[in-house]
Amino acid sequence: MRTLARLAALTLLGALTTGLAQAATLTAKDYVEIRQLYARYSRMFDSRDIAGWLSTFTPDGEFNNTFKGREGLEKFAQQWAGGNRHHFLTDLQLFPTPEGATGIASLLLVDFSTKPATIASTAVYNDTLVKTRDGWRFRTRVVTNDAAAPAPAVK
Repeated sequence: MRTLARLAALTLLGALTTGLAQAATLTAKDYVEIRQLYARYSRMFDSRDIAGWLSTFTPDGEFNNTFKGREGLEKFAQQWAGGNRHHFLTDLQLFPTPEGATGIASLLLVDFSTKPATIASTAVYNDTLVKTRDGWRFRTRVVTNDAAAPAPAVK
């Protein structure tokens, strides 16, 4: 509990340094709840708990501007969820909006089916979040994979 209180205090301090209007829009509790949403998203997807993963979205939620609503999201999850991969999200930044918040996070996708484990992908999530009566949810998530660096020119 002490760690949670410390995290909330640090999050609030960060919000205050970005402007008092923003701090009034998202509370420290909002920041903690949104961080929990991000963690639940990854945990549910990696464990193939599709119902749990779907619950991180609004009913009209969409992923990558392609998979829309419960049916579209479920179709995506049926194809990609689970396996021996784990999503690690870092560098989360949240920005209050009149409708809720936007978020950006870095993704490190690790494949544990290889020995040693390998990095399967790195990417960035750009999210639109809204607070519902059931808590914070993703309305949209767009993932942009990092491009591989070009090979150095041979001289």
